[in-house]
Amino acid sequence: MSIFDAFYVRANQQATLKAIRQRFDKMEVEQNGDFIGVLLHSSLLKTKEPMLMQLSEIFDTDIFWLGFESAMDCFEFHHWLSGKHIRSLVYGLEEERTWERADGTPEIWESEFFFHPKNLEWILKYEEDEKQKDLLRIIYRDAKIEVGATEPSLGSKETASAIAQYYGFPHYGAE
Repeated sequence: MSIFDAFYVRANQQATLKAIRQRFDKMEVEQNGDFIGVLLHSSLLKTKEPMLMQLSEIFDTDIFWLGFESAMDCFEFHHWLSGKHIRSLVYGLEEERTWERADGTPEIWESEFFFHPKNLEWILKYEEDEKQKDLLRIIYRDAKIEVGATEPSLGSKETASAIAQYYGFPHYGAE
């Protein structure tokens, strides 16, 4: 079982890195390319969104949150830009294998990761009900995540790793 929670600041300036290290001095902070990554401790989990929105505004940049728990396939992604909420995706935190949140503007990578034609092909291969097959085709055609839906399903660890690779995040073993 893997549990992972981190946030990323789009910044490669030494002053920003120093400020992040000072503010989060008890946490693992790493820079990779255009991002500074901070591996979080569970004590921050309850206040993450307001804190990260504020950091995004202070640094006038992108802030991303990425978290998962592989045993339950829970997944969480948030994105802010200059203090404005851009996107949030939450899957399986309260209700197993169910989309619980999908607000904001879809990210470019979502259609490729969640709605790839090979994913649909694999699902249809094992689905016997024709009405369900038609519904799955519509879901994948529209490429829209709906709260309460179970499709597209995902592997939380693999999804987090793919997102970390897409952006170039320092991802602390999310592979």
